[in-house]
Amino acid sequence: MKDGTVIAAYLVAALAATGAGAQALVEWHELVIPGVCSLRIAVPQGWNALLARPAPGAAEVRITPESGTRAEVTMKSLAPEKALAVKSIGAIKAAVRAMGEAALPTSVERKLVLERADGTDGAGFFYSLTDNRPQPEAVGPRCLTQGIMAVGRLRLAVTVLAGEPDSAARAMALDLLRTAECASAKASRQ
Repeated sequence: MKDGTVIAAYLVAALAATGAGAQALVEWHELVIPGVCSLRIAVPQGWNALLARPAPGAAEVRITPESGTRAEVTMKSLAPEKALAVKSIGAIKAAVRAMGEAALPTSVERKLVLERADGTDGAGFFYSLTDNRPQPEAVGPRCLTQGIMAVGRLRLAVTVLAGEPDSAARAMALDLLRTAECASAKASRQ
């Protein structure tokens, strides 16, 4: 595919959740980032994944529910020079702390709490904040979860926008990232 091509991947699979109301992770979906790797993620039933390749070696994945509560998960691969700056887990934590401290003045929360997320192919840090500025509901979600996740060679900047701090979208995004893998395109599994 050519760079800049947008691929809509609508994933439908049988619900495999055992708990009532739980979001089930469904089939693996492979998103090829030419020259970097194949990012493999599991997407819950009822959510759509949209992949854009804005430049060679770059990718942006947007995951949204087909219906229901308005929420959005965005994962952007960091440019190689920025990825090198956050190569270690300590550097990732420091970068996420700096991002969160910059956003803290306009949040309801007065203290930044970092959460570590360990995955099958890396780890990352995230924070969650609630916008303290009054907004009409139509303007958009007030709750932000943001961070950086190492997934193999990739460094993904992740943003989750949701209506509530402990939303299903936030939990789904962190679960999705925990299952993410980065494999070379030749060695990727079926």
